[in-house]
Amino acid sequence: MTTDQTYALEVGTAGHQRLDLQHDILKENSIKCLTQAGLKPGHVVWDIGCGNGAMLPFLAQTVGGQGHVYALDQRGGQLDLAKKRVQNAGLTNVIFFQGEIGMLRGLPAQAADLVHMRLLLMHVKNPRQIIRALLPLLKEGGVVVSQESIMSKSRDYMNDVSYHACIDALVNLGKALGVDYDIGGALATLYKEAGYKEVGVVFEKPEATPKQIKEMLIRGLEEWQREDLKKKVMS
Repeated sequence: MTTDQTYALEVGTAGHQRLDLQHDILKENSIKCLTQAGLKPGHVVWDIGCGNGAMLPFLAQTVGGQGHVYALDQRGGQLDLAKKRVQNAGLTNVIFFQGEIGMLRGLPAQAADLVHMRLLLMHVKNPRQIIRALLPLLKEGGVVVSQESIMSKSRDYMNDVSYHACIDALVNLGKALGVDYDIGGALATLYKEAGYKEVGVVFEKPEATPKQIKEMLIRGLEEWQREDLKKKVMS
């Protein structure tokens, strides 16, 4: 769902383990947000930037046989993993699309009860364009559940100078790529500016152990090819 120039991490099989670890950390908050947003059986749902499909089993099982899930990602490698995950779960109510939201034609319009997007806007230079492109997908009364990072707040997980230096370096990497890894703090403004009628924001710190955070960071640094920072975290 993003250009290769701004998505600094691995995709497909190479990034699979990191994405699953990320899901282990975020899934409780994701499910809570979706439940509070009213996700229920029979709904039509989009998962934008579905990645390796970590959220698809929950979404598809929740909407059930009378509902549908549309899963969209820009990369074929991600979609291959997502399709395998859905098939292994025995689910038949997921339809996959490859491409970038706002650029594809012929997508089901004004049909979605809910659009889910997790950690996508932090990787794009054009978050406003992406947010506006969701509006035509929604039926009257439809909602968007958008979860994003405030990466600088990740410093709070560990009181360690080397760890803090890595987080700061990653935030600066985002700036160098022209993206904002702290975009979570701007979501309310972005959605209001895009014309959404009602915007609610909840700030939550996902529950994670220092071991999970360190492993997540190390895997990310390997994919970012930052061996210098990786050594600091491991020490």
